[in-house]
Amino acid sequence: MGILLEAVNSRKRVSRKTPLELKIEYVLSELKAMNVTVSRSGKPIEQLSYEALKEEWVFATICTIDITTDANKWY
Repeated sequence: MGILLEAVNSRKRVSRKTPLELKIEYVLSELKAMNVTVSRSGKPIEQLSYEALKEEWVFATICTIDITTDANKWY
């Protein structure tokens, strides 16, 4: 019984990240991969909320699309 109690107690001490923290980390890594370090408003991306990070990610993704190629034209 002592081993089980130790396992449960040690599991509680492990810091787990919330799903929101994981999402923020993912979006930050994607933005850094696109060489985005500052938002359009001038704030460092590390200081932005998740919603603002998503907006910056969408904007950065749109800006990387080359519309001059035939595959990316709308018509």
